[in-house]
Formats: sequence, structure tokens, C-alpha cells
Amino acid sequence: SLRVHDVHGNVHSYAVRRTTPKNRSPNAGQSAGEDASSTVPASSGSSSSSASSYSGRLVSLEDLAQGEAFPLAQLLGLCLKIGSATMDCPVELEFALTFSPNRPPVFSILQMRPMVKEMRESRRIGELLRHLPDDSAVICSSPRALGHGRYPGIRDVIFIDPDSPQFDRSRTTDYARMLGAITAELGKEGRNYILIGPGRWGTSTPMYGIPVQWHQISGAQCIVETDIDRVCMASQGSHFFQNITSFGVAYITVNRSRHDDGFIDFAWLNQQPHSDLSQDVVRHIRFPDSDPLRIVVDGHTRLAVILKPSASLETLAQTDAFL
Repeated sequence: SLRVHDVHGNVHSYAVRRTTPKNRSPNAGQSAGEDASSTVPASSGSSSSSASSYSGRLVSLEDLAQGEAFPLAQLLGLCLKIGSATMDCPVELEFALTFSPNRPPVFSILQMRPMVKEMRESRRIGELLRHLPDDSAVICSSPRALGHGRYPGIRDVIFIDPDSPQFDRSRTTDYARMLGAITAELGKEGRNYILIGPGRWGTSTPMYGIPVQWHQISGAQCIVETDIDRVCMASQGSHFFQNITSFGVAYITVNRSRHDDGFIDFAWLNQQPHSDLSQDVVRHIRFPDSDPLRIVVDGHTRLAVILKPSASLETLAQTDAFL
């Protein structure tokens, strides 16, 4: 029998019967795992001459999923139901199923992650963000962004200015550690933030960006990458793609070496009061709770803006229409 404990403390028991899958004859030499699966030639063709040219075999789990050897479909359905109820959204699941001779089968959950939530207001955002607004109204703007929708309630910015005289590309590992410390402090307050910095976030080559681990920037709701020494090495979130898509994080790329490929107002950021959490070139700005920053991304056109607290996208759109 199989016993599964859910997150509510309930125990679900399953009786497992060993049966031979359809269209298969028993073989005393097969292990339990082989008894629950079928093998077919690796070739996708049906002719024997084509199949014989391949020495490998493709393992199919069709009999296991649909047969009576193990209640896999029912068990997966139960896990997905529990995960969706707990996370309040659809989930995806990675699992392992282990068969051993003379032992009950073991079902293990490896990972469970929330799936991407579809964000609304597509038409509304498209009407407001027909093109990028003037640089004077934005902290950041870009024609190359991932994500879609509005990202409300953000009142914090963490940034690293690559043009700062104190910025040292050989110390990016230190900067990653500093970011982790700030993230931990903001996490205690439940505050998400905008993250702006040079090069590739999460790179394994420190000279190409900031080699952070995900837990060091897990509070970022919007991530901005820009060029180092006017050379843009865009990753577009590839190092944390699963986390970015699962948690609905906006990812913006800015190439400042080209006038039409985005803008970041580092001068304005450096003029703002920096909090006590700031360390070295890793600066933290805390804006008033009454005036959160406005982040808008159009996933269809890939346009994105982060507006300054005094700016309104609706007002900018109306002014643009009037002009």
C-alpha cells in the first residue's frame, strides 16, 4: 500500500496491485520498474528496417499512467489539487517514482512551483503605452522587456551605478553578498523592490555582471540589466527564467550605448536620499508609502517604463494625444 500525507495532515492510502500491462506477456526476468513500463524502438517510424538501425530504446510511461499497476494519474491529480489550493494558482510538479523488488513503490515530490498567472488589462496598457515617454518622466524605459501588466505597490529601489567611480568589476561577488543582506532586511518587512544594475544578473562569470543566487534578489518584482563599459551583455533573465516567469517578475534590458535602446536616470537615483541599508555602491532608496512607483510593461510590444513618483502614465498619454 501507498500512504500519502498532505499539507493538512490527512493521510491518503492506496492499494497497489501488480499487473501486467496490456499487450505485454509476463517475463520473470523483469524488475518491478520494467513491469510498469513499456519499451519501443527509438525511431518514430513504424517499419522494422528503420527501427533496427537504432540501438537505443525509448521508454514510454503510457501503460503506467493508464494501467492498473500503480494509481499514478489519481495520485498526481491529488497532488496538483492540494498544491493549487495551497498556492491559490495552478502549479506544475516534478516527481520521482521508484520501484524496488520486494518493496512498496515510493512516490516523491521533487519540486512544486506556481505557474504563470495571466495578467489582464492588455488593451488598456496598449492604449497607454503606445511609445516610450520622455526621459524626464521616467526612472527607466526600454523597448526590450519581458512580462506584462502593471506592477503596483513597489516603494523601494536597489541599484548599482556602473558609472560610479567606486564601482569595481572585480568586486561583483561582494556586491552580490551586499544585495543578499538588503534583500533579507526588506523581506522581514514584506517589501518587494526594483533591482537595477550592470551586466547579467546571476552570471557565473563575475566580470560579466553580478553573480547573485536567486535567494539574494528574491524580493525583486522588477529587474533591470544594463551594459558595463558601454558593452551590453544581455541575458534577458535566462539565468532565472523559471523563477521570473513563475513569480511574474518584470525583466527589462537597457543598452545605454544606443540612444534608442532604453534609458536609466542614474543621475536622478543618485540624488535621492539613500537608506541606512545601503552598502558601498549597492544603494537602497525607500520612497514614501503614499506615493509608490509605477511600473508598466506591454508584453505585446515589449515596451516598459518605470515612472518617477510624480509622473502618471494616464497624464502622459493624455498630453501626448493632445500634442
